[in-house]
Amino acid sequence: RMIQLMRADVGRFLCVFFIFMIAFQFAFLVLFSGVRGSVFQTNQNWGDSFLTLFDTMLGNYESSWFSGESDEVDDAPAAPIVYMGEALQLLYLTLATILLLNLVIAMMSETFARIGDAKEKEYLFTRTDAVMQNWENTRRYDRPPPPLNLAVALVHLAGAALELAA
Repeated sequence: RMIQLMRADVGRFLCVFFIFMIAFQFAFLVLFSGVRGSVFQTNQNWGDSFLTLFDTMLGNYESSWFSGESDEVDDAPAAPIVYMGEALQLLYLTLATILLLNLVIAMMSETFARIGDAKEKEYLFTRTDAVMQNWENTRRYDRPPPPLNLAVALVHLAGAALELAA
C-alpha cells in the first residue's frame, strides 16, 4: 500500500518535473537560436538539450554554455543575450535544486505521515481479518485453531487408547 502511494507521488512529481524542464529547455533554445558556441543551438535536437539541462541540474556544466561565449571573437553574441542567458541559468539552477528537491521531499513526507496515521487502522483491520479466517476454518473443519487443536488431539488420542484397552 505504501509503495502504491509513493508511486503516485513520484508520478505527480515527474509530471511537474517534465513540464519544468521542457519550459526551460524551450526558453534556452529560443534565446540561443543562431548563437554559435552555445550548447543550445538550433541544430541541436530536443533530446540532447534535455540531457544538457539535466546534467546542469546535477551540477555538470560550464558557465560558457549559458552565455554563448565562443573561442572566435567575431562569433560572440550580443550583450543582452549573455545577460539573459546568465539570468536564466541562475533562475533555472535555483528553481531546479531548491524548489524541485523540496517538492519531492515534501510529497514523500506527507505520504509517509498519512500512512503513519492509518497504521493503527491497518493493523486492526489485518488482525480482524486473520481472526475471521481462523473462525471460518474452525467452523468449516470442526476443530479449534492451532494452539487449542493440540488439546483436542490429545483427547481423541486418549479416547482411542481407552477403546483399544477395552
